[in-house]
Formats: sequence, C-alpha cells, structure tokens
Amino acid sequence: MSARSAVRRAGAPKNTQRLFPVVARSSHSSCIVLLAVLFGTASAARSLEAPPGLGPRLTHGWSRLAAEVAIPVWVEFTDRDPAQALHASALVTERSLRRRAKVLPPPFVTPDDLPPAASRLAAVQACGARIRHTSRWLNAASVLATPEVIARLSRLDCVRSVELVARFDRRPSGSDRRLHEDAIAGPGYGGSAWQLEMVGADKLHDRGLYGLGVLVAHFDVGYARPSHEVYRTLRVAAAWDFVDGDADPTDSQSIPGDPLDHGHQTLSVLAGFKPGKLVGVAPGATYLLARTESSIYEIPVEEDHWIAAAEWADSLGADIVSASLKFLEYDLPWMGYSWQDMDGVTARVTRAADMAVQRGILICTGAGNEGHSFDHNTLVAPADGFEVLAIGAVTPTGARADFSSVGPTTGTRPRIKPDLMAPGAGVIAADVAHDSSYTRLEGTSLSTPIAAGVAALLLSVHDATPAQMRDALRMTASQATSPDNWMGWGVIDAEAAYQYLIALFPTGVDLAVVPGSALRFANPFRPGGELAYATAITGPVTLRVYDALGRRVRDLAATEGTQRTGQVAWDGSDDAGRSLATGVYFVELRAGSSVAVAIASRKLVLVH
Repeated sequence: MSARSAVRRAGAPKNTQRLFPVVARSSHSSCIVLLAVLFGTASAARSLEAPPGLGPRLTHGWSRLAAEVAIPVWVEFTDRDPAQALHASALVTERSLRRRAKVLPPPFVTPDDLPPAASRLAAVQACGARIRHTSRWLNAASVLATPEVIARLSRLDCVRSVELVARFDRRPSGSDRRLHEDAIAGPGYGGSAWQLEMVGADKLHDRGLYGLGVLVAHFDVGYARPSHEVYRTLRVAAAWDFVDGDADPTDSQSIPGDPLDHGHQTLSVLAGFKPGKLVGVAPGATYLLARTESSIYEIPVEEDHWIAAAEWADSLGADIVSASLKFLEYDLPWMGYSWQDMDGVTARVTRAADMAVQRGILICTGAGNEGHSFDHNTLVAPADGFEVLAIGAVTPTGARADFSSVGPTTGTRPRIKPDLMAPGAGVIAADVAHDSSYTRLEGTSLSTPIAAGVAALLLSVHDATPAQMRDALRMTASQATSPDNWMGWGVIDAEAAYQYLIALFPTGVDLAVVPGSALRFANPFRPGGELAYATAITGPVTLRVYDALGRRVRDLAATEGTQRTGQVAWDGSDDAGRSLATGVYFVELRAGSSVAVAIASRKLVLVH
C-alpha cells in the first residue's frame, strides 16, 4: 500500500498544529522534598501522645514520626470566605462554565468551588508549615510539617482536621518489550490496529471522528521525548508539572534520573499519530498535560498532586481526564489506602474525582494491576468512585488480563467494578529510546487512555454529560446484560455507543415540546443553516459562537423583544466576516431582561 493510502486508512486529522511543549500559568504551587527518613529510631515525637484533631491514619502513626522530619499532611479548614462567592465564576474559564452548564444550574459554580480563605492559609504558614497545594474542592491545603508544627496546626480554631497525604508505591505492572520500528510497521494503523479495532475506534475514524474540539487532560509521570514522531501533530493547550511546580513536564528538576517514560507511552496510545506504526485513539483532540508523579518506583506517589491537577484541568475547561495514577497501600496501616477503603468516600483522591464528574468532566482511571484475591477486592483509588469510570484490561483475545484488578467496592452497598474493559496487554506504545522507537506494554494504564480516547471521539459529536457517556459505554459493552466484578459491563464497543447517543440526541426536535430553554440545529452544520432556539425566560436573546478553545468568534443578535422562540441564520463566519475552518464549535444561548444569563449551550460541528 502506498504512503498516501496508508494515511487515508489511518484517517489523518485535519487542522492540526504542533504546540508541544507549551508554557501555561497555574495558581498551584508545588515542591518535592525527598524524605530520607520517615521513621525515627530515637524520635522525640515517639514519646508524645497524638494531639486531638488528627485524622485516623495520622493518629495511628503518630508515635512513629521522626521529630525533625517534615511530612506531607492535609489541613482541612472549618469554613470558607463567603465574600469570595461574588467572584466564584472568575475562578474558571468560559469553556469550563459552558461544560458545567450541562450539569449545574446557573451560575454554574458551587460553594465547593471557593478557595480556602487567605487568612486561613496565612495562619497555617504562621505555624511553620510549608504549603504544597491548595484545594478548592476539599477546602484544604496540603503542607509539609514536622510533628511539632502539626500539633500547632491541630490547635487552630480554623482547622477541622489534619491528616496524612496518602501515598502510593509505584510497583512495576508488567512486561515491557522494546521493538525496532520496522517490527510493527504496516499499512494504516500498523501494530496498533488490533487495539483500535477491538473497541471499534477504527469505525469512528472511518466516520471522520478523531476527537476534534474535545479537551482531554492527561495525568501521568511526565513526557520524556516530545520530539517523537508520533507527536508531530499533537495539539497541547497547556501543560504543568505538579511535582516540580513549573510549566515543563518534559524534564525533572527535583528527582534526578527520573526517566519520565510512562506518561510518554500512555499519551501515545491516546493521542499519537504515525500512520503505518501507531495511531492513537483520539489524535485530533486537544490536550492538557500534567505531571502528577515520578517514574521512579522507589519514590512514593502523593495524592495532592492529582487533586491539584484535577482542579487545574477543571478551571481550563477539560472535558475528559485520562489518569493512570493509582493509590493503594504504602507502609500500611497508616500511609496509604487499603482495600477496605475502596468505598467511594474514604480516599480524598476519590472524592475529588467524583467532584470533577459533578462539574461535567468524564474521569477515566485504571482499575489497578493488583490481579485477583479470593478474600477481597483489589481496586485502587480513585477507581472506587461512584461516578468514575474504572477501566480494566483485556488481552488481544478479549479475555481479562490476569493482572487486572477486580471489585466490588466496599461499604454497605457494594458496587460493581471495574466499569469497562479495553486492551491492556501487548499494547503498542511509543518508546523513549529514540524518536522512532516503539514498545509493547501491559497494564490498566494502557487500557485507560484507550477508553478515554473512545469517549473523546463520541464527545466530539454528541454533547453528552458524564452520566450519559457512562451509560452509553456501559449499555453497549460486550456483557452489558450481565455485568460482574471481573470485567464490569465488558469490552467497549465504540460504534454501538455512537448509535446509542444518536438515539439520545436526535436532531430536528419540535421546539414546542422542548421544556425549558434549548438550542436546535442540524449537526453537522453547514454555512447558511439556521440555529433555532427556545427560552424559558423573556428578554433579549443573543447566540454566541465559541471555538474549541473557548474563544468567542461570533455574536448573533437574535431578538430585542420578548419573543421566546425563533431562528437565526449563520453563514459560518466570525465577527470580522472571515469564514471559519471546519471543526467543532459551541453555541451558547443567553437571555435576560437586565443581566445576561447563559441558559443553554450545545456543541456544533461546522463543515463546508
């Protein structure tokens, strides 16, 4: 097959440009302190009784703390600054507010979106603690503090509790076999064909779907080789290193020798594009890249980096998070989460993941590589979340990989986990050896980006909420009628999920029977078509068009009176009269008598 035919079979995404690496601003500070000693043999803290106000894990381990060593702890506050509520919407971008509008009422922010009060943070610092991250959603700060400082913190009136930041030991998860680039070369998808075809992603590619207009946040250990050939069309909107606290996740300042390989590999499965060798599931999407952990197995992973990354991704308007980081046991019984904690409410990282979903972000995370136990579940947080999609791994034959973790969750009403399965053994990924090297890998860290990629393809044409997307993927998977704790609802079927969503989002609905406020138009939309609207309130109506990155490109004056329904023609141009490129846009309906209030929004696929 010719090179041109190979590209045609793989389906080259249009309008791509290389933006990697890129500098992005972040409000989160980050630092890493390598702790040489965590347990003192002659510690002054050993003889002290734990002060009141500590969490159960910190209380249990109090006597084992070394007096001179600062450890990462969560400081949870009792209240928030209500004056900040007036400015809550300024904490996130317009793109984030449009995504939130699918699941939250106006003004699309909640009290949990307010940051910890500045006076509370000042009080923490005055005690001698060093702030690592602040969390709006948890109303907390993660800090480095010695036992003496922790005791001071626990006595502050504004502090509800002090608890350890959970840690996870990154254990090797499976085989890694480096291949010469010629070993997997072939027509179209090359060696990645099977992993795309098993979940039906190739069928959506044939429909011209590559994830255009979807913003996917990818959390991992960093990205060692951005010059690799699979990343030449990668579009990156922003990047941040939450371990080092800088804008470059392609190097490691605080942990010398960190290979940053795992993130490079998993991102390639999701977003890479090198026809004939490796094509990712969603190479046309736009990405946020976050380094939230280290590749070195001896370095513990800490949950506050993940939570900070989730809030950062939310603020920038991410639609999907693909995260392979997993939290379980580390120096039990007090430094990490155990299988008993997999109840959806205990782990802070799980709570944060569910809060992200409640704000309209689909969270895909690995179920874990802990295999099967006859005694209990082998899940890892945040896979135990109520609204999180936990992804297990299957082999090329479609059978569950023996390392893939199993459920159920704990608690009074155990839930089935994992949710879905995707290829996770023998998966082709880009390697870090050189710019054209590849490898075969296994682990739920590989099945997760495949599942997230399918969701991105679907979301590029169906503006589904996380709950609707979860139902679409579950109800059309290979064992949807008989889910179990081995494989959940089964292997993903992208084409069937696509048809499910078509039935959920029919076009041409009569406005007279649409409750509340709504937008209706043909999708795909061609220049000259009409945008129909119905409002639930009277007052001036304006339709605004935004591009995929949240930039306003066109205001369409609809009415100045009190008409509640109508149609507006749009020629596909921006405010300057320039024809806009084919791609994904967002139409927002604003109506009101005095202050404009966004009351409806919908994704539009513009084609010429």
